[in-house]
Amino acid sequence: PALELTLYIMAAAIGFVTHYLLPQLRKQLPWLCFANPILRSAEYNRFEVTVAARLMWFERVYSWLGFLERNVIYPAVFMSGLTTGFPLIVEKFGSRLEYTAISISIYLVAVCVCCV
Repeated sequence: PALELTLYIMAAAIGFVTHYLLPQLRKQLPWLCFANPILRSAEYNRFEVTVAARLMWFERVYSWLGFLERNVIYPAVFMSGLTTGFPLIVEKFGSRLEYTAISISIYLVAVCVCCV
């Protein structure tokens, strides 16, 4: 139970930072309170850019958080929910082989979708 709560909190925190906070800080007018982006690219103040754009630290953090969220956190949350709810499924339907096969197939589909 403590691991499940920890996973939910971690998924919510990483989702908030990845999908709300970082894009807001990169916008032209973040929250309509600031006149410039807080997280700017290196080429922000240049009129003409003559070299290739550099990858900034917050773009690296954004991609690593997306990878962690998609490939580690979401499958762990799914497996935690599946193992927590499995006794209820067995109680309702019985412990037949087909229900075990269905739960394994759902897990495999979830892992395949999350790893793409």
